[in-house]
Amino acid sequence: AGPNQSYLTASAADVLRMGRWSTNRGNAFFEFPLSALNGKQIIAARLGATQLTWAACPNSPVQVRTFGLQAAGFTWNQQNHALWGPVLDTKNPGSCNSGPESVGWDVTAGVRSRLGAHAIQLGLAPQDENALSRRHFSRAATLYVTYNSAPNVPTNPVFTSPSRQCGTAASPAVLGQAN
Repeated sequence: AGPNQSYLTASAADVLRMGRWSTNRGNAFFEFPLSALNGKQIIAARLGATQLTWAACPNSPVQVRTFGLQAAGFTWNQQNHALWGPVLDTKNPGSCNSGPESVGWDVTAGVRSRLGAHAIQLGLAPQDENALSRRHFSRAATLYVTYNSAPNVPTNPVFTSPSRQCGTAASPAVLGQAN
């Protein structure tokens, strides 16, 4: 209903509105830094958020996708719809008039696809944009990542017994010789 209005506010008390209610449509976005994950093997990643309320029913499941990167504060008309990535996961938490509920979406593929970038943006959107299904989410979302770090390559390793430098393919190290 306000396609040129930015709804980005500094108040943590404000909720993120996602879905359609009357003539209002909206998507919710989260941004997380990724620099600390450079060089890591991503095993799993999950976006955790709390759905606070339903503002309009019936429901339409909620999809999570990668988005952007687009600078914060953009409006509906400034939203570059070409920046939406493929659907990573879909959840349908709660039911009409249900209370707060924790939701976890699998975003492993999205995090893997953005490794090397300074950040990842994840967007929540209704599966059916035309369904009257408005949900409110807390801004306090978390990105949980399970990863593996490859060990550092040893420099100048040696065997202590018997004393011998590590070998190469052309001159392998031999430990104990067969008679």
